[in-house]
Amino acid sequence: SSSSGGSSSSSSSSNTFLLHFDAVTAGKVVAPLRCGAVVVATGMTLRTAANDDDLAAVGGYSDNVHSCSNAPVALQHYENKRVLVLGLGNSAFEWAQHVQQVAASVHVLGRARGGLRQAYATHYVGDLRAINNNLLDTFFLKSLDTLDIGFELRSDLVNFTKHSGGGISLNLIGGALHGSSNYREPFDYVISCLGWRFDRDSLGFDDDIKPKFSDSTRKFAELNAAYRSTNVPSLFFAGVLAHQRDARRSAGGFIHGYRYTARALFRILLLRRSRSSSGDDSGGSDIVWYGGEKRIALPSGDGDDVAVPGATPPVVDVDYNHQQRAATVATSILQRIQTSSGLYQMFGELSDVMMFKDGGSASYYFEEVPLNYVGTLVSRMEKRLDGKNVHIFRLQLDYGHGGHDGYADNNQVVFYPGKAQACQFLHPIIEYFFNNEKKSEYHMLEDFITKWDVNELHFEPLRMFIQRSLRGDYRDQDTMLAEHVANVTRAGGGGTHWYYGALPKRS
Repeated sequence: SSSSGGSSSSSSSSNTFLLHFDAVTAGKVVAPLRCGAVVVATGMTLRTAANDDDLAAVGGYSDNVHSCSNAPVALQHYENKRVLVLGLGNSAFEWAQHVQQVAASVHVLGRARGGLRQAYATHYVGDLRAINNNLLDTFFLKSLDTLDIGFELRSDLVNFTKHSGGGISLNLIGGALHGSSNYREPFDYVISCLGWRFDRDSLGFDDDIKPKFSDSTRKFAELNAAYRSTNVPSLFFAGVLAHQRDARRSAGGFIHGYRYTARALFRILLLRRSRSSSGDDSGGSDIVWYGGEKRIALPSGDGDDVAVPGATPPVVDVDYNHQQRAATVATSILQRIQTSSGLYQMFGELSDVMMFKDGGSASYYFEEVPLNYVGTLVSRMEKRLDGKNVHIFRLQLDYGHGGHDGYADNNQVVFYPGKAQACQFLHPIIEYFFNNEKKSEYHMLEDFITKWDVNELHFEPLRMFIQRSLRGDYRDQDTMLAEHVANVTRAGGGGTHWYYGALPKRS
């Protein structure tokens, strides 16, 4: 650590961190800080580099070789020049689109295993956005620019040298004619847009508390469901660094996503502090999920004798009790589907959890809980709910995964709730657990305008699923569809059912 840089180092003993500061403030040395938890929210600050030694040898990151963060923006630098852009992300294509207004030609290259990932197909906002992909037209339709997505920018495969006639040459080591010929002309500018990584070493962690990386790219620290380092207790991550939990899947790498994971981490830390202060898992107060917890009154319970209103003589119908409870639960879930921005942005990562006891008069509702943290939250609630005969519904939004390489099939549209398990567009998924054991799952029909407010298509099928689950009917949608088709086929087939759609006639 440099005393002029104001950097810090940290060490941990018995789950306590000690932060040491080398900076001097107003002539005084800053005293070390002791704390029980550390949240790292420094962002991605280490540039991902390739062939840096070669690029430095041909001018470094100065007049002709730049990173995406310091390249000159003024277009006169690139007028009638040949520009090489390294990388296949949005930054690379933004730069390519910017300079192609005046450049003689623009060449974009990098490595994309499985093809260039475009956001419209993957539903991942970090993949290439349509607003930045104009170069695809100028390459495929006009041959003005080029795109090479099979290029490994490794120093043992490619290097950069000064060209004898001026400019920068890109050379394939080994000199294969069929590859090298594509790069036989030198470039005037090189702009490197290869992304950023978590700069672990600059934070000065002692060796015994360095967070483990999630993989060989060293882009993220490896985190558990609570956004905590898997190898350093009480070391948490927020902001883009928490994106390791949903990388290449949801929006946690961007402000419209990580504002919700940061709030979830805040609630996790309060729950952790409450638990430790009370000495057990019940929490130190009635609030478990701070700012995201509410109580919802339920109709009389499953075990109570409740008469069907208006029935003469009085009739007690257990299924009627389930129906009333199911309607209340469905209404609560549907309201969140229609109003929650956190579930919508952080699909497949954050979820709502509703839990209540058999016969209980109220349900606990927890908003925007990390999907894989739900089990921990439920265990915190076991004492409050006596840990037995507990109904749990978990709500999330996600895309279908029936297309190429596990991505959604954008050509498939579903119109009937009985076939909603095949939906590929963003849609609600509700899972049912009894005593923390998953029993069934329901996919709500996708909605073109994402309102889910049609009673026959959205509310009523959801209420039916909840009612079936409460009475112990755990058949999934595929099983129910198969049973219906078999029954209709035996009866001669044909017709269109409001829930299942058109069915073939028996031949």
